[in-house]
Formats: sequence, C-alpha cells, structure tokens
Amino acid sequence: MLQSIVDKLAQSIASSANAAATVDRIGQAEPAAAVQLPRLVISVAIDDMRGTGFSRFARTGDVITQQTTVVQVAAGTNGFSSDLRSMRIARLPLRKNPSSVPGAFTAADISVANVSAATREPYGLVARPRGAAQFSLDERTATLSFGAVQTPGSKLELVHWTVQWHDDIATTRVRGRLLVDVWSNDPIQLDSISRKLTANLFDGPAVLREHGFAHLTLTTLDPIAGLTHQPAQGSPFAAWRQRIGCKFIFDHETGGAVSEGSPIERIDVQPAGFVREDMTVR
Repeated sequence: MLQSIVDKLAQSIASSANAAATVDRIGQAEPAAAVQLPRLVISVAIDDMRGTGFSRFARTGDVITQQTTVVQVAAGTNGFSSDLRSMRIARLPLRKNPSSVPGAFTAADISVANVSAATREPYGLVARPRGAAQFSLDERTATLSFGAVQTPGSKLELVHWTVQWHDDIATTRVRGRLLVDVWSNDPIQLDSISRKLTANLFDGPAVLREHGFAHLTLTTLDPIAGLTHQPAQGSPFAAWRQRIGCKFIFDHETGGAVSEGSPIERIDVQPAGFVREDMTVR
C-alpha cells in the first residue's frame, strides 16, 4: 500500500498542468549521481488509527454494460426455438439502458437487426409482432418473440444491456504525512521546481482525486540547503535540496477484477425435514 501511495502521487504530479517533474524523475530512491538531478524523492508515514470511524469499506464492482451479439438463425441452437419464432437472450441478467426513462423496455434498451445482407435491416419492437421484422420482449424470461419464422442461416444482431460482473472493490482509507525532497544541482532551478510542485499539489485537487487522494494539504516548507551527498556507491557530489511536507487522506482500492458471470441453467433443490421430494428448476 505504501508504495502505491508513492506511485499515485508521482502520477498526480506528472499529469498536472505545468508539472514539476516527469514520472521517471519521481520515486523513493535518492539520487546516486549528479546526472540523476533534478529529482523528487517521496517518503510516507501513516498515522495511528484513532476513534471509531470507518477506515475500510466495500462496494460492488458490477457494471451495467451494453452487449452486442451476432447469432446465426438455427433451430434449437443459439437460443432459438425449434420453430424459429422465438429466441432466448443468452447474456443475462437483462437490464435497461441506464440513460433511458423508467418503464417498459423500448428500442433504446434493446434492438434487433438482420445483418445477413450488405444493408442492415432493423427490426421493430412492438407489443404484438405481425411480421418477420417485428418482435416483442418477455422481460421475465428474456425471450424475443418474432411475428414470423426467421430464415435459417440468416444472421441477427442483438444489442441489449446487461451486467458485467466484477469482484467487490474494497477501499482502505489511510491518513498520514508525505515528505517530498526536491533535489537539484542548482538552487535557482530547485526554487523553480519547488514552486511548480506546490502549485501542482495545491491547485490540482481534481487530479489528486483521480489518483486516490481524498485530501492533501501542504504543511511545511524547509529552507533550500546545499550539501555534499555520498551515495551508497560512487563518488560524492554537490547538490541542493529542499523538503516539502504534506498531510493526506488516501483511499487504497483493491479488487474490481472481472469475474465470471454466466446464465443459471439449472437449480437442484433437496429439501430437509419432512419433505422428501427432490426438485429441479431449469
């Protein structure tokens, strides 16, 4: 999680207008040579949890999405009935278009078209279909009923709305302090970078929220100081450094991966107690 906070802050800074640094110049490692300057080095400290407020919560990751399917008309397959006058929708559950008005399904929620020929032939959604190019919808069973037999071998395009199943998204809210050390080989350049950085952090709440920061406040600004830096390997080099301190609230999210969602084909029921009869629902 701590590395994620560093990564998200680096992405926020680099994607800000008039960014203080590019993402390759921001990280956790101090510069090892003068050629790596300028550089922003980030460190994180998490506060102790106090009080009884929630710090972890979960929400569903499921998304209503539009599904487009092209099926070939064939008796007893692809959801078609043996008489080719009805078809069951395979991708369930059936949902309305999120931007449509409440009520019965309309052409904004579900559409059918014959795409066998070069010219696309839209079908009409009606209460009582009377021709091959008209259909009705039974919302309860997700079944399309056509006004006439569909031509075997032709292709129908079905567009409808359904649910794309995702794992639940767990959010952990953490509070703490961020320290950003601005490194440069020139004090004038360092002052310019520091000013850009404070502007990125102070004026960019929308960008910060996109990267998980619910709140970020600048708290401290240390003086610019010159030093001779001795890296773990290599020769020492002269540099200038200034530290900027912040307080933050960060929402760390996990989960949300696409999960398998398929229609329920059969439910077996085996009652306990006095009822001895097993049941199967298809």
